[in-house]
Amino acid sequence: GYLGVSDRKTPEVKKIADIKKGDKKVILKPGDFVLVKIIEKVNIPSKKIAIEKGRDPVFIMPDVYPRGTLQRCGIYFKGTKTDPGYKGELIFALANVGGFPFELELGARIANLVFHEVVGDLSRAYQGQWKGGRVTTKGVEVQV
Repeated sequence: GYLGVSDRKTPEVKKIADIKKGDKKVILKPGDFVLVKIIEKVNIPSKKIAIEKGRDPVFIMPDVYPRGTLQRCGIYFKGTKTDPGYKGELIFALANVGGFPFELELGARIANLVFHEVVGDLSRAYQGQWKGGRVTTKGVEVQV
């Protein structure tokens, strides 16, 4: 992979399981690193919304936190913030940093989304190339 000032390239990826094709689980051996695309799609409004009667509308942005069972099993979880205007599936990273294999049933709850108010105005809503749940760059590309 590569991350430059104006361009980037991510490593090639290989799908190892797909719940839509009937796969039921994956086994993460110690040292394994995977990207997980969630089943659900999010649609984060690009405009301010009313969240409480009598208050001014605000932008919202979800943050993601792992379920505690993952850390108890030696699984490192990394998610990112999601900017207003993003639509699509979210992608998380999982790494087995423990000493034992870990079985993950596809469709299991691995994270919690917590929505936060964004204070102030936005210079622009999310327009990045990851919109829609894309996982890899498939070569060098210019960053938006």
